[in-house]
Amino acid sequence: GLDMSPFEPDSTISIRGNRIAYNGVGISFLADKEGTLVEGNIFEGNLSQ
Repeated sequence: GLDMSPFEPDSTISIRGNRIAYNGVGISFLADKEGTLVEGNIFEGNLSQ
């Protein structure tokens, strides 16, 4: 099955302050679910973000 993170109700996952560079895919999510905060990251040179 799909990863349904965050699992606990009212919790969040934070992805902050990263450099995501020179990948085939910069970032990809498996589900359209609330609870993931992505901020302050640098995306550069990825073929797809």
